[in-house]
Amino acid sequence: MLKESIRMTIQCKNIFTISTSSTLRYLASLIIILTVSCTVTHAQNTEWLKEVAVTTRISAQHYSEMVCDGSGNVYIASYVKDTTRRLDFIYIVKVDANGNKIWEKGIGQYGRAVSISIDDNERIWVTGYFVNRLTFDDKHIKCQEVNAFYAAFNKDGSCLTLQSLPEGTDAHNIHVNIKGDILFTGTYGYQLEMDKLAVETDMELSGFICIVDNTGKCKFLSNINGTVHDVYSDTEGAYYLTGSFADEFEFGDDLLYTQSYLDKDGFVMKLNADGEMSWLNQVGKVGAVSEFYTSHDAGCDLTIQGGRLLVPVVEDSTQEHRLLYIHEYDLETGDRTARIKIASGINAAGGVSIEAAGFTSYLTFVVKDNCIVDGEGYSFPDSFKLFIVKLDEQLKVQKVITGNSPKSSMFRESIHNRHAIYFSGHYQKSLQIKKHSLKNSTPKNVLFLYKVPFSLLKD
Repeated sequence: MLKESIRMTIQCKNIFTISTSSTLRYLASLIIILTVSCTVTHAQNTEWLKEVAVTTRISAQHYSEMVCDGSGNVYIASYVKDTTRRLDFIYIVKVDANGNKIWEKGIGQYGRAVSISIDDNERIWVTGYFVNRLTFDDKHIKCQEVNAFYAAFNKDGSCLTLQSLPEGTDAHNIHVNIKGDILFTGTYGYQLEMDKLAVETDMELSGFICIVDNTGKCKFLSNINGTVHDVYSDTEGAYYLTGSFADEFEFGDDLLYTQSYLDKDGFVMKLNADGEMSWLNQVGKVGAVSEFYTSHDAGCDLTIQGGRLLVPVVEDSTQEHRLLYIHEYDLETGDRTARIKIASGINAAGGVSIEAAGFTSYLTFVVKDNCIVDGEGYSFPDSFKLFIVKLDEQLKVQKVITGNSPKSSMFRESIHNRHAIYFSGHYQKSLQIKKHSLKNSTPKNVLFLYKVPFSLLKD
């Protein structure tokens, strides 16, 4: 009887010990989960404005293109300036949801990273140009002088692929569709050949579009006598392109033309996954306001919202100079279903971007001195004002956020994840957006990144 009692006591102690140990492990796991959850939630819900890099100049179109992965990390393709040799350094950076720089690539490599895309496996694809030699990790490519390249990186920054496009090319855009095919746009001189496909021109510099499949083989190559500002794709793998051209624009069996060689118009087009054109539209086509005035009507950016394509279009060939419209197109037919005026008196087409998040879209642009936005006048003599305009499903203005800067500044790109929207761009001297501010005591340009959680953008 005594032995049985002792045995039961020991069993109870063991059970209590096991139970206590399991409970402690459970509590410890719960604390870790809650801590991580709170940290992630705090990161996702935090608004910030941060400086990323410093350079001495920026280009008209490409400067801070970016993509975002599922964890809220942002990847930016850009460049910084070497003032001693008057050359640029390639600059690719990863920034986490708290605004911390995780890694930087390309510094010391002469050239520019001008466009970036992300595939379904969250590999980061970058294109641009390099000078003489380019090295990422253990991968190397060479060229005679200046040449286009493309590279793929994993989320840790390791280079997975590094390739040179044919000699004499320059790349302006890269976009990976759902099939893993990659569309490039850029320029070449006289003749271009890729995997037995060839194009030629009698011009010293001409535009091209090519599509490379997921094995690296070129399956489509064509001339394009216009400037492509942005590329997007849909769930079927079809590509949408927008930009501008002067004089004539010929693609497939279609021909567009402007009213004079001084008149630049915009275009919007759809290519299927194999590069065949589905439709092509011209935007602008107003004509020059005077005999010697060069107009710059253009499609600036594009995004897909449901079954429609949204394209911000700048028209500066009117007496009001640089009007900003949103054009809406049916994805299948290419029919324009809406044309809505947002602002007048904007400053630069290169500072216009649009990003759709659900049934809401966010439009950015920059203005100098004064403007009218959604019928409301703004005046700010001798300074710049940056605008973020929130649009509802009917493309009506819901909210306006502004930033202020005394010198050249603009938003250049926008991207979002489930929790927040990010805006990148450049500023000089100082920049203030809401309660956030940055200052730069040098005359150089600064690459900045601004994050706004959707919870702070509610009406």
